[in-house]
Amino acid sequence: MNMKATIPTVATYAVVLCSLALTANTLHTEYRRRHPPPTAPWKTIGDSRALASTGNRIGTQNPRTTVVVFSDYECPACLYLDTQLRAIEREYPSVGIVYHNFPLPFHEHARAAALAAQCAASQGRFAEYHSRLFDDHGMLGKERWTSVAAALHVSDTVAFNDCLRGPAAASAIDADINAGTKLGIYATPTIIVGKEMYLGTPLDLKDIIERHLAANQADTKGGAAVATGT
Repeated sequence: MNMKATIPTVATYAVVLCSLALTANTLHTEYRRRHPPPTAPWKTIGDSRALASTGNRIGTQNPRTTVVVFSDYECPACLYLDTQLRAIEREYPSVGIVYHNFPLPFHEHARAAALAAQCAASQGRFAEYHSRLFDDHGMLGKERWTSVAAALHVSDTVAFNDCLRGPAAASAIDADINAGTKLGIYATPTIIVGKEMYLGTPLDLKDIIERHLAANQADTKGGAAVATGT
């Protein structure tokens, strides 16, 4: 091995990674400046249980409260929300998170990333692939989707590749987009907790979660059935 050649290569790679991290951080800071976090629901909807029962679920299969998320893998604000929801998942194991794809048309790699995540979901690896896409946010479009799948132990990479080109994953993404559009969603991230819809990551997300958990706990004690969409 040529060590003299290797050292600059490693150094260059490290600089690139730092630059990507700084770029993502800068993008998010600018987004937060232009779009302050919401402190009240953008709108209310009739019932989110249908949305909570479809999409790709992360966390418990029997939640007391479900957070429904319409997200885009190339969206810096979605990256920020993902970090918040990972903390929510650790702190509140009775909270479920359901993701719906809403790739924005001006994001070059968002739909392809959503297709890859959907194809991983068909083999039971959605959570792992979803996390990897956000962890490597700055690398979208620079890694082969199948290589990522293999690294995450997606068992059948041939089927995964076929899925990327097939109609099933594309139809699932289109169904998510249509569902979001019918609700008036036009930007990401948009989250729904119970009947409350928020455009962006709410400033008091934990308080919202705790309020819904408390309400569902009270319903349980009163003998009422708890809907997974609340």
